[in-house]
Amino acid sequence: MSLDTGNLPARWKQSLITPIFKSGNKHNAKDYRGISKLCIIPKIFEKIIYDALFPAVRPYLIINQHGFIDKRSTESNLCEYIDIVLDAMDKGHQVDAVYTDYSKAFDKICHNTLIKKLELFGVHGDLLRWLESYLRDRTQAVAVKGYVSSFVPITSGVPQGSHLGPLLFNIFINDVIKCFNSSFPLLYADDTKIFVKITSIHDCLKLQGDLDRVSEYCVQNKLYLNVKKCCIITFSRKLNIIDYTYKISDQPLLRVFEVRDLGVLLDHKLSFVNHVNNVTARAYKMLGFIFRIGHDFNNPLTLITLYNCFVRSILEYASTVWNPQYQCHIDSIERIQNKFIKRLHYKFTEYNASCISLETRREHRDQLFLFKLLNNHIDSPYLVSRLSLRCPRFLSRSAGRLFSTPVCKRNYTENRFIIRACNKYNTTYNKLDLFNTSLNCFKRLLSKQEGNNININR
Repeated sequence: MSLDTGNLPARWKQSLITPIFKSGNKHNAKDYRGISKLCIIPKIFEKIIYDALFPAVRPYLIINQHGFIDKRSTESNLCEYIDIVLDAMDKGHQVDAVYTDYSKAFDKICHNTLIKKLELFGVHGDLLRWLESYLRDRTQAVAVKGYVSSFVPITSGVPQGSHLGPLLFNIFINDVIKCFNSSFPLLYADDTKIFVKITSIHDCLKLQGDLDRVSEYCVQNKLYLNVKKCCIITFSRKLNIIDYTYKISDQPLLRVFEVRDLGVLLDHKLSFVNHVNNVTARAYKMLGFIFRIGHDFNNPLTLITLYNCFVRSILEYASTVWNPQYQCHIDSIERIQNKFIKRLHYKFTEYNASCISLETRREHRDQLFLFKLLNNHIDSPYLVSRLSLRCPRFLSRSAGRLFSTPVCKRNYTENRFIIRACNKYNTTYNKLDLFNTSLNCFKRLLSKQEGNNININR
């Protein structure tokens, strides 16, 4: 009846807001993110609508968008980004990247503008009327520690915590791609980075022109850029760089030498040294916490589960992006796991816990990512285009090499994912079939190559 009449019951449009602290001052309400708690019945209904709507609109979503889209992730976003930047640096160029920050992007979406964009996507009839009813006349109240405020109307935005909210936001911001004539954008929901290879001051002016168009786009669509949080970083290892002052809305952007991008610390040399130091420091703190709370635990599997969930996950997040090249960094990460194993053996002398090294696990993650690229489990046309299969005309000593990789002028550019994973497959994993096997079977083959099943890895 709701779909036939194009109307969502008012009770289903009520939500309770739970404030989640982001950063800054805990006494300032602006430093909190509101997450909607919705009734379970309309959430199930939303999922049904989403499953029918998403396949119809996905072909029209830009390939630059990696947020809330199946087969794309923060990892695919960063792998594309790092490969483009390192390729330019290998050729002796610099890359200027602008990171933008929207103020309450999900909460500021204009409903009238979104309805018009849904029509342009081809949504009509009862479904369009239902989506309009879904967006309009919503009410919300704040719930904190058992107290609930009075319900107030919501005049803009999409509900966070819903199934349809992220999809509607992607549709709303999809036409931002028209702003970029010279630079290349990558998006993860509302997190946008705009970058371009700089060879002369003219390239800087072209990037500035794209920033001006983005600023105008935000005004037209009633989105608000927080210029104070926007920044510019130049990736280069040259002594002399082209230093240009970029502006948004006539306000100069803050120039930084390090930026956190989707959870990974990127320095201006792309050495990832600071990121390795950061994740090891966080992992040590979490490991100490587990040791303290697990002092009286009698089951070793409990400690192993906590380690896998809260320590190893920190050390392996997006490892395909920042996998260290030098032995000193590899050893600093490995020491954390060795410390845990030593403590486990000390506490449970009868328990034999063996494990593969974190370096080997990162190699496996590289090969799994490569497998997913080749078998359409990851949707990244750019990364697939970077893969080059060897087709030799005669037998040679390198006949077993499946991939052909370019020659890099600099050592640090050889460690990007495409070259690193392909070279490792050619030398170590070339007996594994990348094309005629399932994902689960490929995982088992990777484990089998190590010779045993690892207790701590289960």
